[in-house]
Amino acid sequence: MNAEAVFALMDKKKANRGEGAPVVTDSTTTAATLEMEPNKLYIYSGGLTALTITFAEGGEGAAEYRICFKSAASAPTVSLPNTVVFSPATPIYEADKWYEFSFIPLGNKYMGVFTYTQA
Repeated sequence: MNAEAVFALMDKKKANRGEGAPVVTDSTTTAATLEMEPNKLYIYSGGLTALTITFAEGGEGAAEYRICFKSAASAPTVSLPNTVVFSPATPIYEADKWYEFSFIPLGNKYMGVFTYTQA
C-alpha cells in the first residue's frame, strides 16, 4: 500500500468518527507553490520536482498543516518558511520517495516532523 492510500485510509477512519480533515489531491502537478490551509491534507502524487510552501493565517490552537507528496525521478527542490523547525532532523530530499510532513504552530514557529518511504 502506498503512502497516498495509507493517508486516505487514516482520513476515512477519522471522518467516520467525525474528525476528518478535507483532503486536497493533485496527481498531475510537477511543480507547486502552495499556501497551506490549516487542518487540510494535501496529497501530490504526480512526482514533484519543486515545492514551495507557505502557511495561511488561522493556524492557532489545535491546527495542523499536513502534506504528502511523491518526489520525481530527480530530487525535488523544497522551500519552506524560515519559521519551520524540524525535529529530530531536517529532511534530505531524494528522488522517487513518498514524503509526509506535519507542521504544528508553536508560538511564532512551526514544528515540523516528517517521514519518507520508497515510492
